[in-house]
Amino acid sequence: MPCIDIDECKSHVQCQHKCSNTVGSFQCNCPRGYRLTGNGRTCEDIDECSETANDCGLDKKCFNRRGDFECVDISCPRGYDRDPDDSGSRTACRATNDRDSLEFHLIALPSGIRAHQDLIRLLVYNQDNVHVIHSTFSLMNDLDHPPFTIRLEDGKGIIQTLKPLEDRASYHLKVEGKSYDNYRHNVLYHTTFVVYISVSSYPY
Repeated sequence: MPCIDIDECKSHVQCQHKCSNTVGSFQCNCPRGYRLTGNGRTCEDIDECSETANDCGLDKKCFNRRGDFECVDISCPRGYDRDPDDSGSRTACRATNDRDSLEFHLIALPSGIRAHQDLIRLLVYNQDNVHVIHSTFSLMNDLDHPPFTIRLEDGKGIIQTLKPLEDRASYHLKVEGKSYDNYRHNVLYHTTFVVYISVSSYPY
């Protein structure tokens, strides 16, 4: 009696992305920009920014999105100096007057993010890098039905989703942050936040 191959992909195998049946076995596959983890079944993003030589130049930064990467603009305006404290997902420029600053934030998300989920907390700092609690925040983008909103909580501006993020998309948000004196009469510090948000095609 001849042997018959068992199609594991139609039986018990649970591949996160795609299963390919082979003679006597099977192979899990991941989409482009991902690779298999050690268990051979789930996928993880390949960090092209740290694992490959992607030199985006002086005024751009490599943004590792889930599945690919993008060189995004992080140039400082005239009269601003680059903050040497670069955390990887945050880059800042501070004006020579120590009152104005510009921050760039990078957020890479899987698909399937729920509505009303917090994504990032934004803070305004003084020249001594101390959080100024008397602050307000507002979205500057003129978009029809934007999927994001911002709320104030304990002196922080919190960007959250208004609806589920289910499809591949890229967003470029601008937020204005202002901090005031204790009487809330005079603006002491002003920060413009540029937030790059990337949503993957896949929920991983």
